[in-house]
Amino acid sequence: MGKSFSRRFWVLGCLIVAIFFFATPDTSLAQGAKDCGGVPCPGTSPAIWPDRSAAVNYTIQIFGWNLTPQGDYDIVVVAPDASASWAPVTADVAGELLSAPYTHVVGSTLGTYEVRLYASPWGGDLNQAPVAATTFFHNNFSN
Repeated sequence: MGKSFSRRFWVLGCLIVAIFFFATPDTSLAQGAKDCGGVPCPGTSPAIWPDRSAAVNYTIQIFGWNLTPQGDYDIVVVAPDASASWAPVTADVAGELLSAPYTHVVGSTLGTYEVRLYASPWGGDLNQAPVAATTFFHNNFSN
């Protein structure tokens, strides 16, 4: 009787813990965390990220958050061959590029692309530290 009684309490205890664990709502997004491609964005620093890890049909979208509200930026895409292209972007009133992501058309150069965000006006110096940066990949399978 002692072993059966202990086993029932052990099973009941595990069941209570499982119910508590799975029934507790995840409030991380409800408390203002942003969704960065399926995972909450870390910290409170400005961040940018691609909508996927590899370009599809030669296009990629770049999202951002924690930027200066209605701030002007230059978004720079550095190709694997070290060529760079850039365009002006503006954050929305919440400091996000989420409502209007930047869409980049990738060239034929295969490899890892780096995306950098600089405060506008950017002087063209790639040695300057960006406000935020991310990468994505372009390969034969992504087009």
